Amino acid sequence: PFVVRTDPPPKKRDVALNAIIVIVFSEPLDPATLGPGSVTLLRGTTSVPGTVRFADVAHLRAEFHPNELLAPQTDYEVVLSQGIRSENGLPLDAAVTVQFTTGTSIGYSIGGTVSGLKGAGLVLRLNPGEYLSVAANGPVAFTSTLASGDLYAVTVLELPSSPAQLCVVEGGEGKVESANVTDHLLRRRPVADGKDRLHHIAGHVARYSRVGPGSVDDHPAHQRFRLGPRAPMVAGPQADRVRPADT
Repeated sequence: PFVVRTDPPPKKRDVALNAIIVIVFSEPLDPATLGPGSVTLLRGTTSVPGTVRFADVAHLRAEFHPNELLAPQTDYEVVLSQGIRSENGLPLDAAVTVQFTTGTSIGYSIGGTVSGLKGAGLVLRLNPGEYLSVAANGPVAFTSTLASGDLYAVTVLELPSSPAQLCVVEGGEGKVESANVTDHLLRRRPVADGKDRLHHIAGHVARYSRVGPGSVDDHPAHQRFRLGPRAPMVAGPQADRVRPADT
């Protein structure tokens, strides 16, 4: 396995003081190999106390949660051990280090509440690079935080299935205003055929339509969904692979 990307990315500056370190791997990991010492956050030569855990059931995303706020305007380094192994027992192809520098303020989360979801496999995306798997109705939030004044765009990366549902995100773009983004009312709007088509996801409006033969959504013209103009669809998370540490 190799590291597809991290958040913060390498050489990132002005990282939020309450940042959570996210690492995305190319294939599922053996949970037994992701533990103390597998992911280390260093401030100089001092290890920063924190906990590491998986962020998804597929064991592709790991998170390191510092126990306290990071120091302002300070250089940090994330070190990944080659003891990390895939489910097949293969080690990380190379040790990885990621350096970043903190800013002076905390970041704000983007989230909300999922209501009316019936299918499985829904994946939302926050700007290019941050993904959120949604398995059930209820509160959700992306791991990454944004600074006040940052722009955000929530789009759909993968549609739900079983049952299949079409999804369109509307009003999923905005600017962070010194507070967590959690607003927008959540409601369901029944239609004449008994299907529920309007729901709100992650604090943004999203329309869901059951797909079935003979329904209005069975027409080819309706087999699509629109993403925000500044967040094009990508084939997968491997577009931003992190370079191994220099040896």
